Amino acid sequence: MISKNLSSLALVLVASISGFFFQINAKASTLTVTEEFDFFAKGDLVSGAGIFKDFILSAGNDPIKVSDKTLEPDWMGNILQTYPFSSVYPFRADFSILNVKEVSVLLGDFRADSDNLFLRAFDDFGNVLDESLLTIDDSVLGGGQLTVTTTNDNIAYVEFGSTGSYQNSVYADRLSYKVVATVPETNSVFGLLVLVVLGTIVSSRSLKRKGFELQAGEPIVQDSEY
Repeated sequence: MISKNLSSLALVLVASISGFFFQINAKASTLTVTEEFDFFAKGDLVSGAGIFKDFILSAGNDPIKVSDKTLEPDWMGNILQTYPFSSVYPFRADFSILNVKEVSVLLGDFRADSDNLFLRAFDDFGNVLDESLLTIDDSVLGGGQLTVTTTNDNIAYVEFGSTGSYQNSVYADRLSYKVVATVPETNSVFGLLVLVVLGTIVSSRSLKRKGFELQAGEPIVQDSEY
């Protein structure tokens, strides 16, 4: 009787301990992906579906193509521009994955005019989650990196470009995004406790199989069959 109670108590204890540890032992796993567009050739079209795995680039009705223009000192290799270069539509990246918590992009120009650079993050309903702004004058060759972040919400898409005399007449490079997911982590202490409890169950059942029974108020005696 006591052996059966021990078994039941042990199973309840295992369930309680496992629930406790799996509830508190979870860690955030972060993956950062950066696309520099250097695997494309000059003139390649990179807007539309089927180009990138995790997002779709667009600029309204205007195509986005690869340029090899070098904007020193930070810009090397391929960069992106819209056609026509001065577009009424900003760049836009729609993510097909969840848990995007941070996005950054390098925006700049080649001294032709002043530009008010922007990067904005939106949720699924079109609400602005965060924005980053930077103004460069007509003496700047290049630009800067803009970053937007969110804590609780998922970034569904971002828009980036510029305002000024020639709207969105800027280049883009190094589109980077950070994905954060919670991953359960097994605790070593939990594993040790499970082994102890399971050992108790096995031992108690082994005693019963050998013919030992513990009666209330009586010592352990060998069964008469033996």
